[in-house]
Amino acid sequence: MGKRCNTLLAVVLTGMVCSGCQQIWDTGVGNGGLQRTAAAADIQALPAEITSADTKCGDAAAREVRLDTAAGETRPWYTVEGDILSIVEEGAYVLRGKWNGGIRVSVYDDELVHLILDNAEIENDKGPAVLVENADKVVITLAEGTQNTLSDGAGYDGEAEACLYSVADLTINGPGKLHVYGYRHDAIRSKDCLKIVESDVSIRAKNNGIRGNDGVIIKDSQVEVESEGTGIVSKGGRDYVILEGGRCQVTSGENAISADVYVAASACELQLYAVMETIRCGGIKEVDEGYR
Repeated sequence: MGKRCNTLLAVVLTGMVCSGCQQIWDTGVGNGGLQRTAAAADIQALPAEITSADTKCGDAAAREVRLDTAAGETRPWYTVEGDILSIVEEGAYVLRGKWNGGIRVSVYDDELVHLILDNAEIENDKGPAVLVENADKVVITLAEGTQNTLSDGAGYDGEAEACLYSVADLTINGPGKLHVYGYRHDAIRSKDCLKIVESDVSIRAKNNGIRGNDGVIIKDSQVEVESEGTGIVSKGGRDYVILEGGRCQVTSGENAISADVYVAASACELQLYAVMETIRCGGIKEVDEGYR
């Protein structure tokens, strides 16, 4: 069992250190600590943290998985049963080619898996294209100059109602392109924190486009979402959506962005279109003026 990757870069989004952040954090007198105001009591820690794992794109030790020829193969680090390819060891993997089925990640709950998509096309009519069943964290990197596609089917059952579904922290990074088609329900969903860092992601969703139960952070990325539900949403104990830099375009049948505790957008080109509210926030909202 490998060690958990927990080295922090301590990169704090600049939008959180502006003057408006005093609404959320007050410096404690005499103890040097930070004390939360009632408006942000549900945020247990400063959320805008990008770690070394979130920014790592390459890995010289990555194992190659050729999806076109993986059917029926078994390796110590992955197994194939029917149309499900399961990653069973921590580490980095380069996925190339086309796979008609699902990719499943099931490792120990203190382990990290790094999936590098190199012109990968994963289509699963029977469930999520990528399902993170157990892990501490999964990072999906889009290799430079590549086009990658994930899509699910409209008719499958189960609790994992997203094309890219993770029970663990999930990060998408890298200079390539990712298209995600959530025909069943959501497109991308994490039951923990969801981050998109310096990436280009295009999403179409039957329900929500991007959902993170413990917050959503999008930094220096190009993100386009079309959804029948909410475009970008956080639902859980730590409801926040933070956008910094880049461009974000959302067209939604409900709200464009939704979070109960905190929504922030700084230096991000926003184009938000919604049948309901463009930004629904029951707590603190800090958004640069001039977005449309």
